[in-house]
Amino acid sequence: MITVEHPLRNKKEYFDTIAENWTTQYTDQDSEVLQYTIHEILNEAPGKTILDIGCGAGISFPFLDNYNVIAFDLSSRMIEQANRNRTPSIDLLLQADTHRIPLKDETIDGIIALAVYPHIIDKAVFLDECYRVLRPGGSFGIIHLHPSHEINRIHQEAGDALEDDFLPDPPEMIRQLEATNFAPVRIDHDNFYFILSKKFDKVN
Repeated sequence: MITVEHPLRNKKEYFDTIAENWTTQYTDQDSEVLQYTIHEILNEAPGKTILDIGCGAGISFPFLDNYNVIAFDLSSRMIEQANRNRTPSIDLLLQADTHRIPLKDETIDGIIALAVYPHIIDKAVFLDECYRVLRPGGSFGIIHLHPSHEINRIHQEAGDALEDDFLPDPPEMIRQLEATNFAPVRIDHDNFYFILSKKFDKVN
């Protein structure tokens, strides 16, 4: 069990309360989007070791066959649900904080960040952590099943733990990625949100 400090505690408690019904919100169309976006991340990955950050109840697991997957989430209840949906490709499933990814440097080939970016308190620290654990040439995909303006409306209407959770529009997201030396290679923002980037060595 990890120690969760405020304000992350409020988010953990919120997602604990909705974990049991988390997968019921996904439609067949959502599955098609996930299949497409995850395929693109895997296709750009230089190897078979994949990190599923904020894995929730494991909605991405069926699309990760033939890969070696490490998955984690802040919510212990989400991890319980993910364990029920576990597939043979999931090598490690644990509770962890996105600000302190519990992995060694350059051990990951691809990162999936599905429906998690707005909930991260310090996004610069998170991006640095993703960059750190990725191997050179590694792929990093940020996925949401709705465009940013719709995601932000949903969070504002939800109130409480989510009302300040903001998903940047693509130009701002690209700026944040490039500040960490990620290079965006694909952007989709019409019916859903998908920004795929690659790791390049930092220039001193």
